[in-house]
Amino acid sequence: MPSEFRELVLKHPGARIAIMGGAPTLRENVPQIDADVWISTNAHGLDIRSADYVAAMDNEHRGAGGMPMERYLRRKSSLPIIGPEHWADYVISGWPSCPTRVLTGQIAAWCAFGMGASVVILAGFDNYDGQSTQAHKACDRVQPFIHCPVRVCGGGRLTKWWPAFDPHETFPPFEPHPAAIAMRGTDNAVRVRVNKPTQINGVERVRGQELTVQRHQVAYHLKHKLVFEF
Repeated sequence: MPSEFRELVLKHPGARIAIMGGAPTLRENVPQIDADVWISTNAHGLDIRSADYVAAMDNEHRGAGGMPMERYLRRKSSLPIIGPEHWADYVISGWPSCPTRVLTGQIAAWCAFGMGASVVILAGFDNYDGQSTQAHKACDRVQPFIHCPVRVCGGGRLTKWWPAFDPHETFPPFEPHPAAIAMRGTDNAVRVRVNKPTQINGVERVRGQELTVQRHQVAYHLKHKLVFEF
């Protein structure tokens, strides 16, 4: 059975947490970073170094021809997965802009803050430089919710939101932020009754069936009255 992400909240107090993105510069960024915990986004960087977690916000891997993300990640590693889907090992029940699926790298940075990071280091993220404004809107949405230092290895466009990484920079002694402490109690569960036959979390549901799920998992169903909250 999956666990709630809140079980990871402040599990790594004061850790330097690095997030591996999918840009080609990741390979040159990684050796520059001394981190205690590593999070891979969508299995990026696992061919370069080991990691502690994998984060994934999407249900499909567009770069792998639409392969189900769970299958793709399980082929790559057995690391615990952090994400909003029912197949994740640690299910995120709410995040900045929930239920909108914000880019995995940004949510991974937010998760790292919640896990107790003294600093979050973004590696292999310069692919944001050439992306549409959608990627930059993700930064606008998430930045206000990350209450710890964030640094961008290699610089690039993301330095509009966070400073460039300096391996010699030091940070104040770690103190858990109240927002991180509050994440321990986050629960976005909702009780619904199925109004029309539909699929929820990969299972066909029949009219009248009642279940408890995370709100983001039935946002579409609620909007189109396939289920009712009670």
